[in-house]
Amino acid sequence: MDMLAGYQSEEDGEEDTEMSRALRVSGEGADINITFPSARGYLSQGSQDVRSTASRNAATCGKSSMHRVHARIKPCQALLDDEEPDSVSEVADKNQIDLHGESGEPSAKRICSPAAGDSNVSVPCEGAQMLTHSDTSHSIAHILDHPPLQIASLSSMSRSQRPACKPPRRKIHSFHGHTASVLKLSWCEPHGQLLASCGMDGRLCIWEPWTRRRCVKQLQPHQSQAVRCGQWYGSASSSVQFLSGGYDKYLRLTDVETGQCSVSMVHDAYVTAVTRHPTQRDIVLTGTSQRSITAWDMRSSKKVRDCVLAVGQVQSIQFLPDNERFVVACDTHRRSDADRSLGVWDFESGVRLVDQIYPEPYSCTSLLLDKSTKNLLAQSNSGHVALFQAASPYKLNKFKRFDAHQVSGFPMGMCLSPDGKFLYSPSSDGQLFCYSYASSKLVKSWRTEYQQQLQCAIVDVVHHPLLPSALATSSWHGEICLWM
Repeated sequence: MDMLAGYQSEEDGEEDTEMSRALRVSGEGADINITFPSARGYLSQGSQDVRSTASRNAATCGKSSMHRVHARIKPCQALLDDEEPDSVSEVADKNQIDLHGESGEPSAKRICSPAAGDSNVSVPCEGAQMLTHSDTSHSIAHILDHPPLQIASLSSMSRSQRPACKPPRRKIHSFHGHTASVLKLSWCEPHGQLLASCGMDGRLCIWEPWTRRRCVKQLQPHQSQAVRCGQWYGSASSSVQFLSGGYDKYLRLTDVETGQCSVSMVHDAYVTAVTRHPTQRDIVLTGTSQRSITAWDMRSSKKVRDCVLAVGQVQSIQFLPDNERFVVACDTHRRSDADRSLGVWDFESGVRLVDQIYPEPYSCTSLLLDKSTKNLLAQSNSGHVALFQAASPYKLNKFKRFDAHQVSGFPMGMCLSPDGKFLYSPSSDGQLFCYSYASSKLVKSWRTEYQQQLQCAIVDVVHHPLLPSALATSSWHGEICLWM
């Protein structure tokens, strides 16, 4: 018999098959069906209503010997996968639900979807902050104009009012849309509703990771050639254009909604690095595999400045806090070039000011500026992140380095949490490392299921611009993971 057969949802006419899950608890002589709203958001409903409802219906059943079910719903701090769970423990872990009988032992027997004809009781969640939104349109413009409620609430707060950042607990979802390495990830600014991935298979994928967790657009802006680097381009209100450089020797500005290329600039070699000027937003710097750095005006598609290096491929370009100088990280092919792999350039004159600020004989794969402390971070091929002063004389901090991970020649990235407390670095052995930025000590590390396989390196990591514990990582074999 159904103990809760007389109860129906307050909104009987609405279909809630996609946004609900059914929990069937079999006791002695009775079946209880409780439908919980989707745990993708934050459930703030207390446990008293559920406990009192279950107790009241158990009393009407007249079975004093059956188990009483207490469902205590805790705030869910992670977005959950769309797959149906296979076990009670997995549901308890994902939905933060504890199911115990009077004896303290788990009383749930099986998990299933609601059968036809079953009576369900919907647990209300008024006042809950759901990390979902009503996506009636599949267009990218609609997704950008209607951010999830949790992201929208954080965007209205000042940086000091936002919750403190914490390391994520676990990987919650994997995206599979690439057949080759994904070397660059980029969150759509300023809210992070979309995630872009640049693949060596020639694909530029735009992901919507919060509601349907799907690829909303898949483009090939570089004629099926590898997409080596890229970032979102556009105003703060509508970031619907993406700037990418690829192995077709072009820098292209693509409308991700229509797939049309509006601006393209040809180079003499593969485009391997791209960055925008911090204040002159129409100026873009590109680096190539043939030791050249070019400044472009995106309004006229013309060169503003051209510089030629004396070493190898440009790996990363980073502007310094004064916005007049920038640092270039280059790959080296000869031992005699190791002392010129990290130099400082003047933007206006195009003159190299400092040949080398890194005294160790290693090249660097990526650069990152900490604007709060005005420090420059460099991912070194020696297997650590080096810390420099972002002003002359660009002194290396020899007493502070982040060195628990491995690089092993992979083009590793790195990122800082929005509040600057944590530094995240991928590793060539398939792990993700979290360091305390203040002390450089290792806080936490995560292992992936691909760690024992060949070519399992994680190559890039990006922190969500608003959410306090949301990360995205990309791997050498093309998998993209979301961590919460």
